[in-house]
Amino acid sequence: MLRHITPISKSSKRLASNIIFNENNSTLKNLVKISTLLNKHNDNILINYIKDNDFKAEVPENNKTFTKIFNIDSKDVKEPELVTNYLKEILKNEKDISNVIFNTQTLSKAIFPRLSAQLNIQPTNDIVKIVDENSFIKPMFAGNILSKVEYSPSHSGLKILTFRTGNFPLSESEQVTEINLNEQSNITSLPDSASVTADIPFNKFVKVELPQDTGRPDLSQAKVIVTGGRGLKTKENFEKLITPLADSFANVAKYNNTKASIGATRAVVDLGFVNNSLQIGQTGKIVQPELYVACGVSGAIQHLAGMKGSKVVVGINKEEGQSLEQVSDYTLIGDVDTVLPELTAKINSL
Repeated sequence: MLRHITPISKSSKRLASNIIFNENNSTLKNLVKISTLLNKHNDNILINYIKDNDFKAEVPENNKTFTKIFNIDSKDVKEPELVTNYLKEILKNEKDISNVIFNTQTLSKAIFPRLSAQLNIQPTNDIVKIVDENSFIKPMFAGNILSKVEYSPSHSGLKILTFRTGNFPLSESEQVTEINLNEQSNITSLPDSASVTADIPFNKFVKVELPQDTGRPDLSQAKVIVTGGRGLKTKENFEKLITPLADSFANVAKYNNTKASIGATRAVVDLGFVNNSLQIGQTGKIVQPELYVACGVSGAIQHLAGMKGSKVVVGINKEEGQSLEQVSDYTLIGDVDTVLPELTAKINSL
């Protein structure tokens, strides 16, 4: 089912650049590809949100040049309001901008609504397919229908767009190259901080709690994800059963001998088992791995919205008739306390 939405747009001169907001270096190559799909003749301006001096990223070999790079250091700027105001100031100073492109990730979800409201522009979020530069497909109602959003053919104003980058992988023929984003000749100074902080609301950054680097792929790029649900019962059980199973995939050549990423349902996050950066679902991350192993997950509709695009879904639960079975390719009925150690041992023996 397709739902057509045609926003009213204001016509102006044709624009000629895309701004890419890079929150995660592992998905930058996908965002560059998306920019090319929107309009292969547009230039790319990169706004790079730096975490822990991580400047290296892969980009498509044939689109590795940015006309400008703005580096925003997360150590200095943590509040979404401040990052939003930096983007607004950059847009004010830059001319001929067609699109501001975000990945559907944690920080971006906090920024693009604020930016849209301040600029009085209706955003289009969660895009899974580009029809043309003014037409997009996005899921609605927890992924139960697809909506086609169309801007008028004469639209030449700024568009604010967020994408599920997993829907835009590079093909095998598209070569990538690694670049250091801190060694480019076109790094541009950020707008003056005084103009950025002038109208910030009265709130204050307290702290950020991020999980330690485990050597696992980012959830949005992972080929294998092992997710734990309420059926794990305790935080200790989650760590004892899910972590070894995810680690065991380092023995599987089919998945490049790489540890699986670990995901969680909202219930598990709310119970404090894991950091909310691991939450998968409508209010968490949207994932599309080659293999999704759900352990003790019943399958609430909000969770299914975040993972039902997975190529192969395996559900492990001791109760039959759970909602997850509707989207699972394989269902194993059994107690996770028994099944997961046996499965881990089996994979480790490969």
